[in-house]
Amino acid sequence: MSIEINKVGIIGAGQFGFALAYLISENNPHVTVSITDNYKAYIDSIIETQQHPVFHKGVVLKNTVTGTYDKAEA
Repeated sequence: MSIEINKVGIIGAGQFGFALAYLISENNPHVTVSITDNYKAYIDSIIETQQHPVFHKGVVLKNTVTGTYDKAEA
């Protein structure tokens, strides 16, 4: 029996959360990833540039990753 996952929510867009979103999206292009954080600047940057403003400079997330301010949505 296999389970197909279509969406993943990540709470925390810091160094580890961002890296996790990147790895999931790179290895599972059919999966939608939503990432949220209390720190608005992290989410603003992910929404606007698909990049983290502090960590992992130069790493760009795939368009299957979306930033959100709503934890329930993530």
